[in-house]
Amino acid sequence: MLGIDISRMLRQIGNRVGQEIAFSLRSIENDIEFLDEMMDWWEHAGLGLLQYDVDPQFHVVVGLNHPPVDDPDALPMWEMDDGIIEGALSTRFAKEANVVIQRVEGNGDKDDLWRYLIHRHELNTIELVD
Repeated sequence: MLGIDISRMLRQIGNRVGQEIAFSLRSIENDIEFLDEMMDWWEHAGLGLLQYDVDPQFHVVVGLNHPPVDDPDALPMWEMDDGIIEGALSTRFAKEANVVIQRVEGNGDKDDLWRYLIHRHELNTIELVD
């Protein structure tokens, strides 16, 4: 519509909302407590179900009450919902130099559409000697 990519725009709006949520939860020092609060907020807002696990690595599973549909005329609200999670996790975790957040596809169920893997890398310097 008028050259505007609605999906991208909704994702950007979601990112901004997620950043604000993470900012409002900034006083929570423990990452698990932060995720618990995010999960409660997500469900209270009626957006779906969030879960986290540490096996095989630390990740957040995103479930949506309104998952993507194949209808090209449908408003892609899932982009905004997913953007909220992306913005909140990026604001909370990616500010650390040793953390990388990666979005991967889930198993396709509405309660496991995407997963955000949170990689923490050790920043050990290696001394090279002759």
